[in-house]
Amino acid sequence: AVLHQCFLIIAVDESSVSVSGCAIDRSVHFVKETALKHKVDFFNRFLIYVLKNEEIFIHKWKELWLLKQKGQIDETDEVFNIWTTRLGEWRYKQLIPLSESPARSALLSTPNEISFTL
Repeated sequence: AVLHQCFLIIAVDESSVSVSGCAIDRSVHFVKETALKHKVDFFNRFLIYVLKNEEIFIHKWKELWLLKQKGQIDETDEVFNIWTTRLGEWRYKQLIPLSESPARSALLSTPNEISFTL
């Protein structure tokens, strides 16, 4: 299912099923088809999804510094934790403060200095 028109969650219990190359290929094909259908780029890890006043705002990392300078975003704003690799973590920590996310570096750097580190 596509959550909030932004996120696609795919999970496999690897303790009961092994993931083969064919299954991975099929899942990538499925993700690409779903992305086209919903007009969403699931592969762009340079987007940050900020929840403010129960609305999701999508920003590029390079925009965060400027948004902070304008007072439109700060370290306490909640962002969706798109960096998790475990379903349980997503369930219980899908929203985290921007200060705890890998995108925090974008708040401290000008757009030309931003680096991507996980």
